[in-house]
Amino acid sequence: MAKHFISFLGIGIPEKGYKEVVYDNGEKTKFIQLHLIKEFCRDYTNDDRFTFFVTENARSTTWEPEDGLKYELAKLALKNLSNPIDITNIVDIGDGKTEKEIWGIFNKVYENIRDDDLIIFDVTHGFRSLPILAIVALNYARTLKKFTLNKLYYGALEPGTDYGSVIDLTNFDLIYRWSTAISDFNKYGTAGPIKDLLKNDAIDKVSKVLTTIRGQEIVSGKVFQKCKDYLVEYKYSRPYPPPFEPVFDLVETKLNAFKTDNPVGNIVASIDWYIKHQLIQQGITMLREGILTILISQAGCDYNDIELRDKCSTMIGHHNKERTNESERELEESLQEGLQKINSSAWYEDCAKIYQSIKDIRNTVNHGGFTPKTTGGKKSMFFNAEEIIGKLQASFGNLKNTLREHKLWGDDI
Repeated sequence: MAKHFISFLGIGIPEKGYKEVVYDNGEKTKFIQLHLIKEFCRDYTNDDRFTFFVTENARSTTWEPEDGLKYELAKLALKNLSNPIDITNIVDIGDGKTEKEIWGIFNKVYENIRDDDLIIFDVTHGFRSLPILAIVALNYARTLKKFTLNKLYYGALEPGTDYGSVIDLTNFDLIYRWSTAISDFNKYGTAGPIKDLLKNDAIDKVSKVLTTIRGQEIVSGKVFQKCKDYLVEYKYSRPYPPPFEPVFDLVETKLNAFKTDNPVGNIVASIDWYIKHQLIQQGITMLREGILTILISQAGCDYNDIELRDKCSTMIGHHNKERTNESERELEESLQEGLQKINSSAWYEDCAKIYQSIKDIRNTVNHGGFTPKTTGGKKSMFFNAEEIIGKLQASFGNLKNTLREHKLWGDDI
């Protein structure tokens, strides 16, 4: 990974330029770039880069003159560089006074960032909002190029003095990354970016379990509790910027519906999760498989019994149908004791209706939209996306009402 120092060069006070400033280490210089390079770029080699963005005015007043940054850099020797600092990567930019100039600056910053760069970004100088624009371009580039922002520095002058200090603003970039990561998690349930920031896969495990509909893990609730425990431990044992606390609170709130002692509640919570995050196929699958799980478990049977699940599904499929062939009569006559318990439960009728109500949308989604819906046993027009989502939401609402009515789920359970 090549290291890359990036800076904007301004003009200082008009007609006076920059005044000399004494920094923390006692060094006196009028160019913050020199101080930063000496302090933080000592290990740079000839494979690494230095990029300076300059306006026309900055080039003529603070870059080109004999006492300008160009010549100061030429005199600066870093022990790992066999040659003086390469001062050829000077990028001319506009003042940013017009929209065209702003986009020009944006593009030049983006073009000068390479994949695998390890960047130190100095945002001390620059006319008007140029450094802010550069940070926006940097964050845009992050979505398309694989680089790392190592440090973000700002050189601050103590008011009324000649003393300055370097402020590390890297955490503010981290806030931006957290904002993007939590937005993805909040809207889409995607936890990969948060995993990268936390350096822990607990929340990513939750996301993957839900996305791949790992029913047994969802019902047990242990994966959610493990994630919540980790977040609590992280909050109280590791230093983090204050703005991050609401982020952790949001994640915990989203996971609070999942518990280790409430299988029915976890099924409801997972379907709700799928609908809110537009994971429609997962929502349809979990609604049907969740109903089977609830019916079987409430009858005191093993919901992991594959044969029992298949027979329960078949029984619901034949519910209220006229028996027309031997196989259907044989199926009914061979119901196991577990199926008889399920069939005789108070909530079976309502759950069976909901289970059957989404059969068509399950089929059309699982078959890629190539199967038409049926009306009165006859094929008709194909479902559109809005119909599928609407039917899933309605069926989910009916399931919650049924579970509440029979006191299988709800705030008081």
